[in-house]
Formats: sequence, structure tokens, C-alpha cells
Amino acid sequence: MVDRAAAFQPLRRWAPEYWRRLFSKFYWRPLLTGPPLGFCTAEFEEPSLIGKSWIYRVSYDPRAFGHRICLKVAPCDPATIDLKRLRIIVAALWQVRCWRPELIYRDVHIDTSDCMDGDLPQHVFRVAKRPGEPHPLLPNLHLLSDRRGIPKAKPWTQKADTCWFRGAATGDIDFENNKRVVVCRLADQIAGVDSKLTSVPGGSADFIENCRRAGIMAAPTSFAEMNNHRYLLDVDGNTTSWDRYLRIGLLGGVPIRFEPQWTEYWHDQLVEGKNVVTVDRTTFADQLAALRCDERRSKAIAQRASELARTELSREAVLRTFADLWAACSHGSSIASSRSSH
Repeated sequence: MVDRAAAFQPLRRWAPEYWRRLFSKFYWRPLLTGPPLGFCTAEFEEPSLIGKSWIYRVSYDPRAFGHRICLKVAPCDPATIDLKRLRIIVAALWQVRCWRPELIYRDVHIDTSDCMDGDLPQHVFRVAKRPGEPHPLLPNLHLLSDRRGIPKAKPWTQKADTCWFRGAATGDIDFENNKRVVVCRLADQIAGVDSKLTSVPGGSADFIENCRRAGIMAAPTSFAEMNNHRYLLDVDGNTTSWDRYLRIGLLGGVPIRFEPQWTEYWHDQLVEGKNVVTVDRTTFADQLAALRCDERRSKAIAQRASELARTELSREAVLRTFADLWAACSHGSSIASSRSSH
């Protein structure tokens, strides 16, 4: 059965009540600007995906649907759709259209959640996964977003010799096993480490109380505070830590990844001891001490991390990588180029 263009409607017609609600909250800019979108509701054919409204089936076929990105959404309350994330993805797809005008595709699946479900069918695009999971990866939405307000990196000599971290207590819901909790508690045992949690989103009352008793809570700070410290911790939350490495690199710090378990498309660019240092709870203290004892090595790691952030993780490079990955996988999983449709 061939899809018809009329099956896809703009948001104001597909979900008029949601549109009016957003408009009344002055959330009009993403509704009236950006690439044209069409929505329709359709349940998944794969039983494992039924009801998962955070998985979108994305199509671009001007002959069938006009010059717009078309999205199939599982039956759901439209208010549950994260329009911010969706707009970032669609903007990247529109750039793909500009760079690769010959590319058409139908029903390419993409997970717009935090990508914690490793049991999704292997053809679903994700932005993070555990090592060994089969899914194709795209750049995460924070890397694809516009980058504003990032200050110039302070000179190394103006940075404190501290190892610093601030972040929400996302991740494992068990207090003892939560990695961000673990690193904050370790900070009390290692001189010159300042690691605190700023919030506990979705945490139980017991979890929150344990954080308070442990003395690991602190007020939120601007991310620009990272600019004041030489050694910056990168700790997974629910999944990967999104753009933390990027910010560490742009601000000229040494990225110290604590017990990472998630992988992104660009992680093959990380070289241990060259542009990153990886530690666990048994090696953290010794690795940090070694970095402090060899300032020349530390500065070199920071410089190489900065180079990676400014080249491979520049927004232009990330968008072009998105285009390459999307084109490669959409050819294989969905559909083809316009050349094959003639």
C-alpha cells in the first residue's frame, strides 16, 4: 500500500489542541520556523516496537510527499513528543537534503529517547549504545545543536589544579551503584577533587536523603565554571554524558572519563593517554596524581582534546558525519536513491 501525501499533516492539523497549547505558551518559534514537517499516526509492524512513541519512522520522498520531512508516530498523546529533540533531528535531515538532493528514503527508524533500550531491532538508529549492541549510530542531539555562549578557554596557568565535576544524579537508581554518586564519594578521599551532584531527577526519597547525608549535593553552576579547572570528570548518566567531552575540549581541560560503559559514533577517535584519560574507582587517585606530577603531559592531553573538539566534533563536521551515516544506512535499510526509483 502506497502512502499518500495527504496522510501526513502539519502539526496544527495533526494535533490541533497540542498546537494551540504550545502557541499559548509562546512556544511559537519552533512551530513556525524550520523545515516543513508532516505527521501521521501509525502503529508499528514490529511487535517489539508497538507503543514506543519515542521511535519515529522518517521519510523523505518529494514525489510522494512533497518537499518536507514526514514522520510516522505510534498512537500517543502528542504532548509527550519532545519537540526540541525532534526539531534538532529534522534540521539535520534537512541539511542532508541540501547536501544529498538525490537521496530519498522511507520509514527509517530513529530512537529520540536517551537510548537506554538495547533490545530494539538492529535497524533502529540510536545515538548511544553499549559496546557490542548492533545498532547504527548517529551524532547525539547535543552535538548537532547550535553552540552559543561557550567562552574562550582560559590559559592553563589561570586554571586551578583541581579535578572538578557537577551534574545531576542520573544513572543507576540504586544509591550505592550510581556512578556519579561513587565519584562524588571518592572525592572526599582524594585531595584536590571537587565533585558534587546538583539535582536528583526522578530519585526516590531515600536516594535524595542518602545524597544529603553523604554531603555530595551542591548548588547548580554555569557550565562555564569548567573553565576554571584543569582536570574535568566525564561521568555517564542514564547513558552517555552527551556533550561533556566537547565542552571539556573547548574549554581546554583534561578529560577524565570515569568507568565509561556507553559508546558513541566518535569514540573511536579517543586515544588513551593522548586525548583522554580513563579511570575507575581503583585507579582514579593514582592516575590523577600522575597527571599532576607531569604537567607537560597533562597540557598535551588537554591540547589534543581541544583539537578533537574543534575539528571532528565541530558542528560542521558533526552534520557532515550525520549526512554520511544517514545516507549509508538509509540506502541499506529503507529504500534507495532517486536513481533507483526511475
